[in-house]
Amino acid sequence: MSDPIIEVDHVTRSVTDSTGTLTILHDIDFTLQRRQSTAIVGASGSGKSTLLALTAGLDHPTSGTVWLDGEDIFALDEDARAGLRARKLGFVFQSFQLLGHLSALENVMLPLELLGRSDARSKAAEMLRRVGLGERLNHYPRTLSGGEQQRVALARAFVVEPAVLLALAVGALLQAGLAALGVAVGPTAGVPQLPQPWFWQVSDWAALRSGLDTARLATPVLSALAVFAGTAAALSALDTLLAASVVDGRLRQSRDANRELRAQGLANLAAALVGGRANSPSVQRSLALVQAWPSPRRAVAGYALALLALLALAPQLLGWLPVSAIGGVLVLQGLQTVDPWLWRTPQALRRLGRSTGYDPAQRRLLLDNWGVAATVVACSLLLGLAVAVLVGAAFSVLLFVRANMRSVVRVLHRGDSRRSLKVRSPDAAAALRREGRRIAVLELQGALFFGTADSLRDALAALAPEVDSAVLDLYLVGEVDATGARILLELADEWARRGKSLVASEWPAGDARRGVVEAIARSNRLPLLTFVDDSDQALQRAEDALLTGCALAAEGAGTLALADTLLAQGLDAADLATLAGQMQTLHFRQGQRLFAAGDVADALYVSLRGHIGVHLPGQARRLASFAPGVMVGELAVIEHGRRSADAVAESDLTVLRLSLEALDHLQQQHPALAAQLLRNVALHLAGRLRGLTLELQAWVARSAALPGEGGFVTSQASGSEPSDGV
Repeated sequence: MSDPIIEVDHVTRSVTDSTGTLTILHDIDFTLQRRQSTAIVGASGSGKSTLLALTAGLDHPTSGTVWLDGEDIFALDEDARAGLRARKLGFVFQSFQLLGHLSALENVMLPLELLGRSDARSKAAEMLRRVGLGERLNHYPRTLSGGEQQRVALARAFVVEPAVLLALAVGALLQAGLAALGVAVGPTAGVPQLPQPWFWQVSDWAALRSGLDTARLATPVLSALAVFAGTAAALSALDTLLAASVVDGRLRQSRDANRELRAQGLANLAAALVGGRANSPSVQRSLALVQAWPSPRRAVAGYALALLALLALAPQLLGWLPVSAIGGVLVLQGLQTVDPWLWRTPQALRRLGRSTGYDPAQRRLLLDNWGVAATVVACSLLLGLAVAVLVGAAFSVLLFVRANMRSVVRVLHRGDSRRSLKVRSPDAAAALRREGRRIAVLELQGALFFGTADSLRDALAALAPEVDSAVLDLYLVGEVDATGARILLELADEWARRGKSLVASEWPAGDARRGVVEAIARSNRLPLLTFVDDSDQALQRAEDALLTGCALAAEGAGTLALADTLLAQGLDAADLATLAGQMQTLHFRQGQRLFAAGDVADALYVSLRGHIGVHLPGQARRLASFAPGVMVGELAVIEHGRRSADAVAESDLTVLRLSLEALDHLQQQHPALAAQLLRNVALHLAGRLRGLTLELQAWVARSAALPGEGGFVTSQASGSEPSDGV
């Protein structure tokens, strides 16, 4: 049957000042039964003290009330509430609140005298003796230690035999005080005893050796222990090898892995002989030790000595701790062993599912990894650690095999079918059509590790006899491990030794995956892999190198004449002179803008020296690039509209500017010349449109093409040629 002693009925406490209203407690509602112990826990400032003060009637709630032993304490006046509190409550303040001008005995007598008890002195003296202060009755608080003051406060709270004890005190001190009063409380930890090794217990060992029944009964226990020991040994071995690999990479050294495992095993056996448990190195702690200490061996020795000192001194200290406090610490440590990634990943997967433009392969990889981790955790809880290790290893092997069933090379482009956005002269475009197959662009996908990286090695080996420059498009590569990074670096070095070029793209500076590759290069002293921010720039570099080999390096190296430009094709000497008279020569430094998006289109430009890049406002990736001899800005001039993008000098420029007024003048005074100029502009735009069509085909293939069975898709040149700038 319910027998409540305290009922807190929807209590709210707020305070208001010039800055506004602060709600300390909101709608608190609970019941405390007789002979029930309840702990109120919360962060500092969460309102614990305020709640206890309201429960004792020392403060008034903003709303709600408190019932104490069936009486509404806030329906009483202050005197009646003080009388009820004196009869029913004992309050232990966190700072004890002893009266300094009264002795210990007088402090304990005070609540009894307020109740008019005639036996106040004898009752108070008896209570002080019960808490071990029988010899300190007449001492004042200032002469008592903190622990003795705590016991005086406990004696004062219990002397009236209250129905409720409200205490704000440190757990261990409160437990000690309650135990001294004879109140039934939970056990403390006790002073732990150091375990004795087996060779100290000769008599027990002899009894086990002579008792055959005991040995037979021990068989299933030893079998279970063997499974656990094997699992612990496997996990410790993996931790040891991982930590050794990471530390060796940081120290730029190599160690004997077998020797490390033997040393770790012998250390665990030695620890077991004196009651220790199996252990393995922590990667984080090992790295911290290596980074923070110039002599790690001395640091390890100091750490071991510190542990030995704690082992010798800590048992007495640990003996004072309540078991409940130790249990709380163990629960907290157990919760901290659960990786936050385990419960955050489902949220990340839901966000990916709702977002637009996400990579399904990346989401599938994240889902697979989370599924394995969740399965291992479930098996650990339900079936045991040994089964969880086996299940995790099996799933990892299955995922590894599935990842190796497809080639890392998604699509292969050759330079005659995929061209950069550089709009080139007719001669350069023709050379790229003839020799473009000496350039290869490989779009990679998935994860790069030792299995998939080896397949990339095979693909590049097949291309090497007929390819001079290869570009690795890493846009769809989600992750790379140390082995995959090392193989990439070795491939680049191998191609460089053959006089060929291998570059990587789509991993800009600051990308974590690029950082892995560069870190492996530094740690293994391998030549750095050349990275280009985007594949178009990497492809342009390959094209420039190819044209240089074809003796066409003059593109951009010198200054063209007006007659060599696309705008002036088909003009005789007289027309060239007339056109030159209407054009203005301008010079731009690298990085300067010729015009910006939104500007009124008042002229077209023809480059005689240097390259012009076209970009969207605020974007680093370019839309197109124009070589010397090619015109830019002509479309907006014909439309009499505004610029749709920025034109920027990619190098120092010399350009000819034909203004809109000059073009109108030529149409009126030299209509035949103006018609030829407009025809050249139209041919130039048609060529650019063909190039854009092929580029769109390449991007569609990039997003939709599926790799062949055990191989990869090769893009084919279509009937249309890439833009030749004509």
